[in-house]
Amino acid sequence: MAAQSKVQSSRDGVSRFTDAVDRDHAAEAREEMALARQKNKFDFEAQERAELEREYNVLRDMMLEQMKLDDEAVKKYIAMI
Repeated sequence: MAAQSKVQSSRDGVSRFTDAVDRDHAAEAREEMALARQKNKFDFEAQERAELEREYNVLRDMMLEQMKLDDEAVKKYIAMI
């Protein structure tokens, strides 16, 4: 009977240990998933910002080109006067 009690106690200890390991693995997995979500969110926002900056640069370049054309037109108009 004492031997069975020691075996059962040993099994209970192993069971508690494996439960603790499983909880640790689950916690690590949750942390990894949270980090992956955070990384994905950051990457998406960085890509979005880069796209907005590209659009802004194109619009600025178009505006500067239009200003040059307007200046040339005004100079030609003044020269005609």
